[in-house]
Parts: sequence; structure tokens; C-alpha cells
Amino acid sequence: EKMRQAVDKLKDRDAMPAAWHELAARGSAAVPVLLEALERRDLEVRHLAFRLLEAVTGETLAYEADAPD
Repeated sequence: EKMRQAVDKLKDRDAMPAAWHELAARGSAAVPVLLEALERRDLEVRHLAFRLLEAVTGETLAYEADAPD
């Protein structure tokens, strides 16, 4: 639940850096929550979750945050 709250904070410019670092520190444990975030309506959250997912996994992933539903 704490990780989901951190994902919610990604859309708050003031809270985003701390939320990013919290999720990054969780490493692979954050992957399921970040994958869920890719399905959110909020474009900024999707984009940041995607970038964070790449950072956590060390992979270059194919995903378009701004693609139509």
C-alpha cells in the first residue's frame, strides 16, 4: 500500500523526487505497482512510472505513455 501511495505522489511536483527515490529503493519489489501505474489515466504518472520501471529493471522497454487507450 505504501508503494501505491508513492506512485500517487509522482504527480505532485513537490513530492515527486522523494516518491521516486522511495520506489527506486524498493527495486524489483516496486515492479508490480509500477506496472499497475502504466494503466492509469494520468499521463504524467504513466510516463514517470515507465521511466522508473526502466531504471529499476535496468532494461530499455518499449512503451508509449501517450498512446491512445
